[in-house]
Amino acid sequence: VEPMFFRDGQEDELNEAIDRLLDAGRPGAAFQSARLWWKGVETSRIRKILGGLINAGPSDHLENDHFDYDLSEGLENLDQRPGVPAEEKVRLEYAYLPLLVRSRHGIPNLEREICKSPEVYADAVCYLYKGADGNEDQEEPNLFGPMGREPTTRHIFELLNSVSRLPGTGEDGTVDSKALREWIARVRDLCGRRSRADMGDIKIGELLARAGGKEGETWPSRPVCEALEWLVSEDMDRGFCIGARKRRGVHSRAPGEGGRQERDLAARYRGWADALRHEFPHVGGVLDDIAASYGSDAGWQDNRAEVRLRLPDM
Repeated sequence: VEPMFFRDGQEDELNEAIDRLLDAGRPGAAFQSARLWWKGVETSRIRKILGGLINAGPSDHLENDHFDYDLSEGLENLDQRPGVPAEEKVRLEYAYLPLLVRSRHGIPNLEREICKSPEVYADAVCYLYKGADGNEDQEEPNLFGPMGREPTTRHIFELLNSVSRLPGTGEDGTVDSKALREWIARVRDLCGRRSRADMGDIKIGELLARAGGKEGETWPSRPVCEALEWLVSEDMDRGFCIGARKRRGVHSRAPGEGGRQERDLAARYRGWADALRHEFPHVGGVLDDIAASYGSDAGWQDNRAEVRLRLPDM
C-alpha cells in the first residue's frame, strides 16, 4: 500500500483516511500514512494504530525498511501527548521491545516501571533462567497486563539486557542510594525463593554496569559503588564485569594495530580503581579485575598481529 501524503492544513483528511483504513482492518496501511506526519494524527488514532499493529500478522508495514525508526517516532510523539495512561505506554514499549532497544525513543516508560517494580524484574529472571534445583517456570509471566499477543522469550531477554535506568533515579537524574539498595534487596529475595539467587545477582550486576556516568567523572557512580560495597556478592561482581565489558560495544581495528585499544581500556579501568580504592576498596578490586582482563586481551591481540605480519599475503 502506497502511503498517502498530507501537509499542514490537511489534518482532517489525514485522520479520516486513517479511520477508514482502521475500520477496514488495515493498521499497517494506516501506519504507512501516519508515519509521514505523526504530529497531524489525533492522539486516539495513534493509540489505535500502534495497538492494532501488535495483533496484526504479516502486513505491508513490515515492508517498510524504516519501520523501526518510524515506530520510534510514533511512540516519541505519543509520549508528548497528554491523557495517555502510563500503563498503556509501558505495554506498547514492551510489545515492540526488540525494535526499540537501539532506537532514539528507547524504552523510557518501561524502564520507569521496572524501577518501581522489582517483582517484574525478578519474574523475568526466573522465567528466562533455570533454577539451581533444575526447575523451570512453566508459564510465561504476564508482566505488564494483557497486550493481545503473548510476549516472546526474546522480549524478556531484551528486557533484562536493555534496561539501564537505575532504580531510585528521580526525574532530575539523581539516584537515591537507599531506594536502589531496597530494590536490589527485593529482587534478590524473590530470586532466592525460586532458586535463582545466582542469576538474580548476575543480572543485577549487569544492570549496575549499564548505568552511565557523566563524561569525565569517575565510573561507576557513587550509588553503584555503595551498592556493590554493601553487598559484596561474587555473582554480582561477575555480572558487573560482564556488563562493563559489554559497554565497549562494536569496535574496529586497524591492520597490525595489536592490543593498543585494550591497553588504553586497561589503563582507564586502573585509573578508576585507584581513584575509588580508598573509599570503596571492594569496587577498586573489581575494577582491577576488569583492567587485568583487558590487559590479557591486549597481549593476545599483540600476538595475533605479530603472527599475521609473518604470514605471506594471501
